This record gives sequence, C-alpha cells and structure tokens, in this order.
Amino acid sequence: MALNMKRILYDLTFIGDGRVSGVERFAIEISENLFNDNETEITVAVPKGFDGRNKLVNYVYLPFENKMACHLILPFYIFWGRYDSVLLPAFPPAIFSYIAYFFGKCEFNRVVHDVVYWQQKSTIPNKAKFYLKPLEEFWLSRYKKIITVSEYSKLAIENVLGLKNVAVCPNGVSSVFLRDSKIKNRTKSFRIISVGTIEPRKNYSFLIDLFLEIEKKYPSAELVICGRAGWGYSDLLEKLNSLKSKPRIKVLSNLSDEELDLQYQNADFFVYPSLEEGFGIPIVEAMSYGLPVVASNNSAITEVVAKYGVLLDSYHVSEWVESLVAIAENQERYKNLSQLSIERSKQFSWKESALKMIRLLK
Repeated sequence: MALNMKRILYDLTFIGDGRVSGVERFAIEISENLFNDNETEITVAVPKGFDGRNKLVNYVYLPFENKMACHLILPFYIFWGRYDSVLLPAFPPAIFSYIAYFFGKCEFNRVVHDVVYWQQKSTIPNKAKFYLKPLEEFWLSRYKKIITVSEYSKLAIENVLGLKNVAVCPNGVSSVFLRDSKIKNRTKSFRIISVGTIEPRKNYSFLIDLFLEIEKKYPSAELVICGRAGWGYSDLLEKLNSLKSKPRIKVLSNLSDEELDLQYQNADFFVYPSLEEGFGIPIVEAMSYGLPVVASNNSAITEVVAKYGVLLDSYHVSEWVESLVAIAENQERYKNLSQLSIERSKQFSWKESALKMIRLLK
C-alpha cells in the first residue's frame, strides 16, 4: 500500500433485509461502480451473506444480516480498521461512531438525500422522528463532506439546515432497466404505473382518486403501484378495500428488479404525484423505457423531469385526468413525450456519479 494512500470505508451494511428503495438503490449502484487506484483504497462494509460483486474494491463482512445489529456494530469496525474516511450513503452513523471520529481522527462523509425529516414531518414514521432525525442532527456539524443527489436538495440542505459547500452527485439508471430504448407508440391500452415506497409522502391515495376518474372514461384502464411496503402500506390497502366498485388497481410490494422491469415494459404512462423528493429515481427509470411522465411540479421532481415531461402545479384530480387524457388521445404528443423521456434518461449515469464520488472523497 502506498504511503499516502487514503483508506476509505463505504457503508453498505443496511441491505441485509433485501428491501430496496431510492436511498438503498443509490448506495448499491455507487458501490458497484467504485474502484481502488494508487491514491485510494476503498473497502465496502456489507452484512453477512452479501455477495460482493465489485472486484475493483475490497469487502469486509459483518457477522449479522439484521440492519440494526450492523448499524450498532459498524462503529467498532471503523475504529479497529483505522480508516481515514467513512462514507455513509444512506443513513447516519450510530452514536458509538464518535469513538472513531474523536479518538481515531476519522473523517465522516454523508450523503443526505433530502430534508424530508424537517420539511415533511407528518409523512415520516416514528423510527425516523425519534431515532434517525436526532442522530442526523447530532452528526450534521461533524461531517467532513455532505453530498446530495440534486440541486434542489443542495439548496434545501443549505437553507433549511444552514450547511454550506454541499456537493451534488446525482442518481442514475440501473443496468437492469437500461435497454436499447425505442419510442413508444400509443396503443388502445391505458396502463398507468407509479413506483416508490408505499408511504404517505408518495401520495398514492390521490393517485387512486385520479385513476377512478380515468376509469370512467377508459373502463379497461389499469393502475399498477409498485414499491417497498412502507409504513402507509396498510392504509392504502384499506382504502382500496373500502371502495364499492372493484377498480383495476394492483398494488405490488417488494418486487425484484426483474419483476419491476416487466411492469415498466407493459406500462403506457408513468404518473408520479409525490409530495416531496430529493431526486426521484423511478422517474428516470421510467423514462428509460420511453414512458411519458406526468408528475408533481415540486421539490427535485421539477429539476429531474424539467422540460422532458408534464409537470402539474396543483393536486386537483380533474387537472391530472385532463392532462393524461389529452396525451392519450394525441398520438404525436404521446410519441414526442416518449422521445423526450428517452433523451432525459440518458443524461444520468451511475458510472459518472461514482467517478464524481471518488473525486469528492479524495
């Protein structure tokens, strides 16, 4: 090992339960595109049973699969390993990490994806309110570097949290969803897909109301909601069960990437009414399939969709229905939005983001 080589530990210990949302997706994809060189030695910390696929980095395997157990024991690996720097791409470090920070003189770097803890308090579960948020606040002033995933999140972190010099390292499109994209032609089907953790912030209740109106005009229309089962999952199912009619709505939780790939392939529209996003990875995933995107005009969604999709300011069901129907009934408009989606998706690359991450850590 070179005398001045920087030893970096990358935290990927939280994926033992196999549940992957946007935050985990970012962490996994970046880890698989990192590499060691003559200036840095990167070691990825993973839970028991994980298959380390990236041959260009080192791995250290913790003795547990459980997310919380790994979270609590990782600080001791940091201290004993004498790492110069730690990168936390998804969650803040346990309080015990202060031992390595103070006595080991280790730098802690953090990817803060959004400011939902502070701006959307009513949409986060108690675990976030009473554990992760206070833990994050303890560490904010102690991180060497703070990195985020969009210009929107950068400004929000600087303004809401009072932090400066935040760097941006955007999300990309997973290789599972990358294909030789072709512009979609409008068919007779009206199949809507929305993807994201099933929780209140994603605003799926509004999406169901929207679809019920679409179904009146297109009786054969379908809505597929795909996402990890979050803390609002049972509430969403209760709403569906309470409906007198039985609409053509499917809620598919915890799909594999391959299963989600099929859902994207079979869809006609991607609709994203989320209340707040630090980026919104499903947007660019859906765009890579040439799906026209109709989304909320807020947070980082505005930045990611930009001029390549349809952004709506309000949450009036009638406006969303009108927009979708207008696209469905205009073949040229549909094809144009499909082409724009493909163009936009190609502007995001995990490989480029990983390169930027390495430069930031150096």
